[in-house]
Amino acid sequence: MQRNWIIAGAPVVLLLGLGFTADRVVADRAADRLAARLQCTAGLSEPPEADFGVGPFLIQSALGTFSTVHVRVPQVTVGRFSAAVDATAHDVRLPGSGEISAGSVTADVTLPYDQLGTAAAAHDSPGATSPAGYGADDAGRLTVQMQIPLLGGSRQVTVYADPEIVDGVLRIEPEEVEIPFLGIRLPASRLGDKARSRTVELPTLPAGLVYEGAAATADGLRLTITGNDIRPAGSSSGKACR
Repeated sequence: MQRNWIIAGAPVVLLLGLGFTADRVVADRAADRLAARLQCTAGLSEPPEADFGVGPFLIQSALGTFSTVHVRVPQVTVGRFSAAVDATAHDVRLPGSGEISAGSVTADVTLPYDQLGTAAAAHDSPGATSPAGYGADDAGRLTVQMQIPLLGGSRQVTVYADPEIVDGVLRIEPEEVEIPFLGIRLPASRLGDKARSRTVELPTLPAGLVYEGAAATADGLRLTITGNDIRPAGSSSGKACR
């Protein structure tokens, strides 16, 4: 009896396996078309990576709504910034023509530290000492290498700071200052204006998106962006993007 059940069930398993394979093949082809469409719409130099997650693609395609869409762009330029973007959208509508929309979006934008240094220096007050370099420590704090006037000379120090988003602006708030010359660490407040907070104005986001947070990583400063009911500009324009 058990053998008969195994024999009878084998075709069913085979059909399910073939169905899953076909679903993934169609999903991969659709992801390539989506990537090309996003490249055209956003004016990217190369197509991004896109995928539809692990859900049943053919059923979602028939309904016209996809539960999850991932998009990764190695480099996108906005204003004076060029950054990598890793975005996940939910409840996405992708009509063959017309407006693309998403119920919600979460994106991580990784900004290289060399660009952060240039942007922060541009907003310093006259006469301020610009940071020599940015990075991250093992605790996930932002590190800022600086030269400051101290004890009659210009001294190299390392500022340990927490990056945060305040009213759409990136603020770098120092916590500690390490002074190798003296072999000590001090609360940043002990150095007064020499270790003051710095701000970086970030690019304006499309309607519905907001800067949610910031964190220091080994690859750069990661900005988290979120939003609801998103309709990308240009997705319903007359531009021939297919």
